Amino acid sequence: MDTQFWWFYDVIVLAVVLIFMFLCGKRGIVKSILSTVSWALAAVIAFSISGGIASSIYSTSIRGSNIKKIEKTMDSDFFAVKMVEYIDSLPYGLRAETSKVNAMFDKGNVTIEDMITYINNINGRKAAEDSELREVVIEGYAKVIGDMLSKDFSDYIVEYAKEEVRKNPANIADLIPLIRDRENPKPASSMVADNYTAPAYRIIIRLLGFIILTIVIGIFAEFIIKSFTSANSATSTTSNLTGALVGIAMGLVVSFIITAMVRLYVIMGTDHMMFFNTEAIDKTYVFKYIFNIVQKM
Repeated sequence: MDTQFWWFYDVIVLAVVLIFMFLCGKRGIVKSILSTVSWALAAVIAFSISGGIASSIYSTSIRGSNIKKIEKTMDSDFFAVKMVEYIDSLPYGLRAETSKVNAMFDKGNVTIEDMITYINNINGRKAAEDSELREVVIEGYAKVIGDMLSKDFSDYIVEYAKEEVRKNPANIADLIPLIRDRENPKPASSMVADNYTAPAYRIIIRLLGFIILTIVIGIFAEFIIKSFTSANSATSTTSNLTGALVGIAMGLVVSFIITAMVRLYVIMGTDHMMFFNTEAIDKTYVFKYIFNIVQKM
């Protein structure tokens, strides 16, 4: 990834602020305040309702398709096979067996500690300390879920799912028995979709909804302001100067909307593009703070 153009993000914010200082300075204090408040309210309204819209769209239009995609990959031996491959790749010189891992899984309620015990007994000797192996096992779980999703889902969805596993590794103990059910793979597929793909999809839909709703509501508000204010009303020097100061706030509101677009582009581009990537953004002086706020949406 290229980070040499990190400064361009800060230049965008500065340019937007200066442009709106000029525009608001020409419009005067009254129109500038009305416009700034309208766009800020548009952003607040869009933010407040975009979450519910995202959840609804995901549940009604995307969830079923995701479950079917995961179900195609789902195999009762999948988790054990991938976990064995992972264990064998560790620098401990181990040779795990799929049949033994499956036998352990079939006993039910397999905890991280059970996996640690298994790894430490493969060669009849302790491979590593429990604290080290705990992180190893959790990373193995994350890799297995990532492998499960990598064929049909974007890099962002896969990485988000892996991070969800790392945050809540205990949930895998509930997932494994469902995966081992040869007769009905749908419960396991549903659990993977609901716990590991749904949050990322909702973020994407919410960002897109926020951007569209803010722009639509903001433009609508501008029409109303134009209808109730005179296009040729005179403004004083004081009004122009104060309007320019209000333009700073307006510029920051618009910068926030632009940042949401950048955030969506980074997600859709899997954060590996030459220009749109978080490494470049992290080097900025101003843009990164706005970007961090958008990330928490």
